[in-house]
Parts: sequence; C-alpha cells; structure tokens
Amino acid sequence: MDQKHDEIQCKAIVSKPAPFWKATAVVNGHVTELKLSDYSGRYLVLFFYPQDFSRICPSELIALSDRVSEFRALNTEVVACSVDSYLSHQAWSRTLRSDGGIAIPKMPLLSDPTHVISKSYGCYLSELGHSLRAHYIIDMRGILRHVTINDLPVGRNISEILRLLEAFQYTDETETLCPADWKPGEPTIS
Repeated sequence: MDQKHDEIQCKAIVSKPAPFWKATAVVNGHVTELKLSDYSGRYLVLFFYPQDFSRICPSELIALSDRVSEFRALNTEVVACSVDSYLSHQAWSRTLRSDGGIAIPKMPLLSDPTHVISKSYGCYLSELGHSLRAHYIIDMRGILRHVTINDLPVGRNISEILRLLEAFQYTDETETLCPADWKPGEPTIS
C-alpha cells in the first residue's frame, strides 16, 4: 500500500458507531466548540468539502444551507467540515454569495486543520492536504448509516441526501425495507 494512503486511519464503518470528533466551529458567525455527542438524539449529516473559497464548494454549501429547514423538519442537523481554520470559515461565511462566499450559512462550519476528523472518516487526501467531497448520515444513536465519497470535480445532489435520510428514518420506524429509488409514500418491502 502507498505510504500516503497508510496514514489515513479510517475508522468510519457503516453500521458501527461514528468516529468521535470535537473541534472549533463557526455557527452563525460566532466561534464555538462542537462535538459529535452534541447531536445525540437527532440524525446528523456530516458534510465534508475540500476548501473554503474554492469553485465548486460554494455551490454545495449554498444548496445545503438553503435546504437546512428540510433537514431540521426530519430531526436532522447538518454540519459542514473542511480542513480550513475557523478564521477562514468566518471570512468565507461573511463574504457575499455574489463574491464567491456563502453569506452566513444556516449550518455550522467545522474546522479540521489537523486533518484528524477527515482522516478518521476516511476522506482525507494527503497529497492535496484536504478532504474529498464526502457526506455521512449518522443516526440518533450515533451509528454511521451511510457514506458517499465523491472525487473533487463533481458536486453532490442535496435531494438525494434528503431521500436517503428519509429512507433510513422510515426503515428505523417501521422495520421494513426500502427498494431502489424509494420515496416517501411509495411501497416498501416487509
């Protein structure tokens, strides 16, 4: 195995407890400390993106921020994470969308400058010094239920994240199975 990939130490395994994290975050423009256990009792979408002030990341973070109320209606919080410092997050969140910023996003921006979180979740690219586009659905018990990791040039579909979240919540509540392309209101498998 390549030495660069040896250092990743991925601990994120679907159906197992999500790797613990604690870090500085920017929430509504203010600096605070967040940890995974703050979200106990709710679902969490942990949304990694490569870097502040990049070209595709603003489109993802804006799309996500604009739909945070849909996640919250599903008892779900969203936390976005990159390797940037909290100072960079503050500057980016204060920058207007028309200028490449994200104008006070409706979800926390978690700072991972030591790369510990992105490495433990298996999405860190050591050769570039930042993470891939990755998101993780963690249930209300802290169990990792879903992982998607994209290469850098393609942004994610927020509607698909919501669909997956609804499917996991439905199966948790009903103990049924959701077939391919399932959407709320459609038949399930008993």
